[in-house]
Amino acid sequence: MSDRILRIEEVLDMTGLSRSSLYRRIDDGTFPAPLLLGGDTSRAVGWLESEVIAWIASRPRAAGPPTAAARTPCPCGRDPTDSRSESN
Repeated sequence: MSDRILRIEEVLDMTGLSRSSLYRRIDDGTFPAPLLLGGDTSRAVGWLESEVIAWIASRPRAAGPPTAAARTPCPCGRDPTDSRSESN
């Protein structure tokens, strides 16, 4: 099985990172380093698709909206999620 080589635009699209955030993570060692594609003097780089997919899979999931049981009740006894305004 061969691994595709992804160019920068595809990596940015897949990860949702900006170019500067991507390179900052590479410098920090928290994102896979790119491969040099054209030899020592070339500026062309790419990433192995499997490494990018593994990095995405390793990211923590965002928390969803709180469930009804997790909401803190309002001290006044009203439901804080009730969008109806009080009529007086």
